[in-house]
Amino acid sequence: PLHRSVLFPLYYNYQPVEIRPSFMKGINMDVDHTILLSKMSEENILILFKMLLFEQKVIIVGKNNKLISSIILNFLSLLYPFEWIHICIPVMSFKMLKLLEGILPFLYGMNENLFSNGFNLFKNSKIISIYNLDNGNFEINTNYYGNRKYVDPKYYIENNILNLPNYLEEILISELKSMKKILQKSKNDNKILEINLRMKNLFMQIFAELLCDWEHYSYKIDDHPVFNEVKYLEKKEKKYKNFYNEFSSTQLFQLFIQNQVLGDNKDSYFEKRLSDFEEVKKTKKSIQKYLNNLFKKLK
Repeated sequence: PLHRSVLFPLYYNYQPVEIRPSFMKGINMDVDHTILLSKMSEENILILFKMLLFEQKVIIVGKNNKLISSIILNFLSLLYPFEWIHICIPVMSFKMLKLLEGILPFLYGMNENLFSNGFNLFKNSKIISIYNLDNGNFEINTNYYGNRKYVDPKYYIENNILNLPNYLEEILISELKSMKKILQKSKNDNKILEINLRMKNLFMQIFAELLCDWEHYSYKIDDHPVFNEVKYLEKKEKKYKNFYNEFSSTQLFQLFIQNQVLGDNKDSYFEKRLSDFEEVKKTKKSIQKYLNNLFKKLK
């Protein structure tokens, strides 16, 4: 793990981008987010998003393999400008169950039949979050040397999954509800285009809020990226310090800083979004109004 000091260098060398699947990097404009909105509640979308943001072990279970893969692709896309650098298998086979014993974060898709018949075979003392697409329920459990232990999902989520700053959660839930209403009223091509653009830009603007000041605390020393975590946290509101402390400790965050500071795979598209966000703040517009105006321009 990284040394966490006043200035900590980012010495991680992740696997080369070219050997990762293309869907695990960058904004994917081809992902249909209406699938996510039609199959999951806005609250569950937010919970799963936070689980991945904080690099939890997550399994998505369902009867339809194609749907499972689509939901996973949706979440990978919504993590932009972050890259999910951990293990991701959209549909697991029986031979892959051994991977559940790994110590690193993962995102797996699993058919309900495999989950019912093979899940008990693995041994893992770490908490795994399971989301069932068919009934919309979470299951949290471990299976330590055959002693499977269930954890109350509501208690675990409330006490172990950090919330985003309140105002951002309110914006996300409000916008997701709004997009669901649009989808329920009409599913013509224009409305689907509108929803997909709004969805992508909604999450991008959330990240713009979370990452807007990264340059103030990032340096390059002897060609190594360095992030001043202490100064970074000093500037955060007291009630949100715990969130930003954990957020800045994730490998997703650290890889983003590394790429931005070194210029490796620096993301010009997201840089434009950061610039837009600064304008939103200056004019004191809400993110919702910004999204409305943005879509009008895109149309």
